[in-house]
Amino acid sequence: MNRGVRILSAAAALAVALTPTIASAKCGTGNPAAYDDVEAIMFTQNGCRGTIQDADTATLKSPQFPRGWFASSFDCSTFWVFFWETGPTVFPTTYSQFNLKDSVGTFHISATLGEARALLKSADFFALSPRSMSITDTASSVLSVKRCSVVTKISLYNTSSVDEDAQTVHLFEELRALVMHAKATRTSTEPTNFGETGLFDP
Repeated sequence: MNRGVRILSAAAALAVALTPTIASAKCGTGNPAAYDDVEAIMFTQNGCRGTIQDADTATLKSPQFPRGWFASSFDCSTFWVFFWETGPTVFPTTYSQFNLKDSVGTFHISATLGEARALLKSADFFALSPRSMSITDTASSVLSVKRCSVVTKISLYNTSSVDEDAQTVHLFEELRALVMHAKATRTSTEPTNFGETGLFDP
């Protein structure tokens, strides 16, 4: 190799070293939303169609329902699921089911925050804009996402209505499937109220 080639090679190596690398965005004013920055995801549901079973009334002990009453399916049940990590610490995904037969209780499930982030990214979550909810007597599902101290929340009626935003409905269906097919380890035979509400304070 002659001297001219060596100089060109050294210059090329220096150019590569100085070229900015594309990295995932981090928290900070003006940075684009990046899904790797999502630190907590909460997904809740309180029944389906016109049957609402809020968590505080959905247990089998509730006087509002006959003894032994259960939701007809997972899609119509009352539950919450929570994905969370902070810095290097990854917490078990927690799922609490209030009224699905043989599945009432609190669980750690194998579904991960990384899998939930991938669903958000595939659906372009931060660009979703479903119609505003205005009816108070219909069951709903709510997805809350915390990124860089900003909480973004999307709500949908759980009605299977053709009027719902198709892309958002698909994301919610994918999240339900992720939870439903995850391996579950029961931590309590009783459902529990969500204990980390402070994470979603604005």
